[in-house]
Amino acid sequence: MAGIRRALELFCLVGLFQSSSSLNGRHSSGADDDGPFYKLWLDFSPLNASSAQSYDHVFQRVLCHNASSISPLATACTELSESLSSLLGKHVPAVFVKRGADAEIALGEGDLDLRLTSSEKDAELALLRYPSNIRAEEEFYMSAVTCGASKCLRLEGASGRAVLFGSFRLLSQVQTGVLDPSLQKNFPRTFRPGSAMRLVNMWDNLDGSTEYAFNMNRSFAQGPRSIFHWDTLPKVARPRYVAFARFLSSVGVNGLALNNINSCSAVNSQILSSAFLQKASLLGKIFSSFGIATLLCPCFASPQMIGKLNTSDPLNAHVIDFWTSKSKEIKKSIPGFAGYVIKADSEGETGPAVYNRSIPEAANMLAAALVNSKAEGFCIWRSVFHGIVEVHFHLVI
Repeated sequence: MAGIRRALELFCLVGLFQSSSSLNGRHSSGADDDGPFYKLWLDFSPLNASSAQSYDHVFQRVLCHNASSISPLATACTELSESLSSLLGKHVPAVFVKRGADAEIALGEGDLDLRLTSSEKDAELALLRYPSNIRAEEEFYMSAVTCGASKCLRLEGASGRAVLFGSFRLLSQVQTGVLDPSLQKNFPRTFRPGSAMRLVNMWDNLDGSTEYAFNMNRSFAQGPRSIFHWDTLPKVARPRYVAFARFLSSVGVNGLALNNINSCSAVNSQILSSAFLQKASLLGKIFSSFGIATLLCPCFASPQMIGKLNTSDPLNAHVIDFWTSKSKEIKKSIPGFAGYVIKADSEGETGPAVYNRSIPEAANMLAAALVNSKAEGFCIWRSVFHGIVEVHFHLVI
């Protein structure tokens, strides 16, 4: 029940953020104003004087080892530096330690030491991918280590995104006073996520409208607007994209499907076109820096709509070539691409039943395309159906 409750809370808060975006988008000047819900729980206002003083000796600087300029690990360093500075009412600088230079900086009192426990080449940048042990990759540790005559706090993880997720956990503990300033109690601690895949599917259309306008929220005359302004991408990187990525990362989301699962309509069918992939590339770059992989919801009939083929039969050789080639293009275009979320044979969305093919045949074809294109992605098939095919597929499965 706790997991369901947390999922519902996250769903409501995504909607809250979306609605805030609408207020600052379509229904105002269009600027990314600081609305009342813009920072959500990430508004790290200064602690009271007593609490701030108790943590003063714990946080003097943030040491970040072997971080690239744009990565979840670098984001963790910047987040900790800026948020701790705000909480404690003083400057807590981030110090980036280059590769091979660990011995040049000795730990001193007040150092928050960030490290990777994995020596794998891509550990710092790795996102959600197949195959991998996702929960192990996202495990992080907090420990108190000796530094001179005192203790220092160390935060380490098997990947850059693990350290970033741990950073938000640490900030929450400082903000609420849970962290023991003496670094004596509850150390060392190990945290491993209970669920490997923690995805958010944005039911947003490419024209800026959302599914919410039809299904949920009737308080807006035109319905809440998508947070993504596809018409100005990739030229304009709105600050709200970064704020949204930060919000999702702070609660441990590791994957985001950018568009509406109902993707065969005229307004959404072009999500796999080269033009839209270039627009999505900027979003992928932003979200990957916060440890969040990007997924797309394509129309199953994309071989016809995008590839101009006369069929989308999953066993047709030309269709297979289309999905393999397109997956390879997406992998090159979108940083952190992690695969597809598919809705088919439901509510008018084209699917394999049109060609008398089964779900496993279609899903395995897409999965093979991801593997053969070296995209290392997932094929996630939506398992809710409406319509004539419902009975047929329940019998097959």
